[in-house]
Amino acid sequence: MENMNEIWKKTLALLKEDVAEAPFSSFLEPLKPISLNLQEKTLVLQTQNEYHIERINARYKSVIEAILRETSGQEIICKLVLPEKTSKKENEKKDRNNTLISKYTFENFVIGKSNYYAHAASNVVARAPGKVYNPLVIYGGAGLGKTHLAVAIGNQIVSDNPLMNVIYVPSETFMNEMINSIRKGTMEKFRDTYRKIDVLIIDDIQFFSNKEGVQEEFFHTFEELFRQNKQIIITSDKKPDELQNFDERLKTRFVWSLIADITSPDIETRNAILLKKAEELGLELNDDLKEVINYIAEKVQFNVRELEGALTRVIALSKVDNKPINLSSAKGWLKNIYVGTDEKEITIDTIKKAVCEHFSITEEDLISSGRTRNLAYPRQIAMYLSRQFTKKSLPKIGEEFDRDHTTVMHAYSKIEADMKVNESLHNIVMQIIEKIKN
Repeated sequence: MENMNEIWKKTLALLKEDVAEAPFSSFLEPLKPISLNLQEKTLVLQTQNEYHIERINARYKSVIEAILRETSGQEIICKLVLPEKTSKKENEKKDRNNTLISKYTFENFVIGKSNYYAHAASNVVARAPGKVYNPLVIYGGAGLGKTHLAVAIGNQIVSDNPLMNVIYVPSETFMNEMINSIRKGTMEKFRDTYRKIDVLIIDDIQFFSNKEGVQEEFFHTFEELFRQNKQIIITSDKKPDELQNFDERLKTRFVWSLIADITSPDIETRNAILLKKAEELGLELNDDLKEVINYIAEKVQFNVRELEGALTRVIALSKVDNKPINLSSAKGWLKNIYVGTDEKEITIDTIKKAVCEHFSITEEDLISSGRTRNLAYPRQIAMYLSRQFTKKSLPKIGEEFDRDHTTVMHAYSKIEADMKVNESLHNIVMQIIEKIKN
């Protein structure tokens, strides 16, 4: 009889033909054969977490065992186990990966035509970091899943290789850390942090625009990591060759990359995203909820974050109003907040008014020099929304708030980054958008 690894290799090859690409790459391909007991006729396979065990046992265990009979010539059952607990040294190493956002995984990323290529490339990078597609650039509009995919790569790498040092950093954080290191005289420590790692994931690279010193530092970090065949993953809201006010050396390196775009999801993908979200929230997928999901998917067309936010709003308001979720109630709760082709023109004055109303402050407060949190945060939200919903340039937006364009860029990047990890802020912004669109 062939050895365990050969049997599993043949089994995987046949599974790839029988199982759809997405579940195969997410659940079956990562399985690792641990032991084969011929007396008990049991093949032990290691997977990543309890969720994988449940999913594979429910949907794919019988398929695996049927193909095992074919590849081994025996009735072999498979048993799924989790990795053994890591040593203290490994746990200390894992602590260095705490910059990753744990909720962003390949398993909860919904694949569609708009992101299929980016997802496939990300999967390849996650399985072989530094070997192919290095660097990887993922670009697309706000709220389409760039951060989710980039961080999913990091989480997969750490899951497969606990000793690998992976850092995820928003561009603004990189910039602020560099500025603080210069001020404190600790640049060598800063450089060691970023140049002696295995994987660097840097989010929203476009915010390095006009930052010559930051670009220079990042260029040398990039060169050092690339020289060592360390994986670099970059997200951007623009194609690399469209980045404005960027060092040509950096743009040239980005163009070397594998460049994968994410576009707005089609109606089928939007439905799938909402169904996945409802499943994660433990909702019963009855006919009423499916009808609501279809309605939201038709109305919210361009932004995954806003798409999920609309469903979250429906669920929250159904509890507040103590009403069942159905199409009639959902239409009332979502009135005028979705992104549609017939939406009215939004001005900065409209945004200022809505923000001031929400936070119970005056417009004079909003543009004042006050830096207390109860003024600074509303001001940043207003500048974020002004950039998101108007066609005004950064300097023009800055003029409306008595600030310069760099302050607007800082506000936009901060609110966008915070919304990814702060659901309360996300809900506040959604409420203000509702006011703006009414």
